[in-house]
Amino acid sequence: MRTNKDRKEFLEILKEYPIISIACRRAKIDKATIYRWLKRNRKFANQVEHSLGLGRNAVSDLAESQLITSIRNGDQKSIKFWLENNCKRYVKPRPVNIFNNLAQGPGNKITFTNFSGKVEQSSGDRRAQNTSAIETDDIRDEKNKQSVTPEKN
Repeated sequence: MRTNKDRKEFLEILKEYPIISIACRRAKIDKATIYRWLKRNRKFANQVEHSLGLGRNAVSDLAESQLITSIRNGDQKSIKFWLENNCKRYVKPRPVNIFNNLAQGPGNKITFTNFSGKVEQSSGDRRAQNTSAIETDDIRDEKNKQSVTPEKN
């Protein structure tokens, strides 16, 4: 039977390795046990979130220090990465994630055409896999309006 000592050990490991599966392996606790504890014990769930946050911050600090070391050593990829992510005049526009913007309403359907040519309809709550063309009804209507040419008299 697992004890509070096991939970505390898991939380300490999680601060160093902020990934549940890795912390489980190191603490020798089955993931199902951890998820059962999370479901049943709100205090433990809060402690896990806190430990994950501390662990992520520690890993981020380590990554930033390694990045700065690479920049000091003249690594061009590191320099470019830093400038593109930290200086406004070097920031590249980020692509729009169509799944966050499409099918927000109940009547807005997305048409998925997979590589086999099979067409599926979705309300946007399912992600497209192996798609070659993705259009919404609104985008398709807009294309049709643009492709219509006026008749000559």
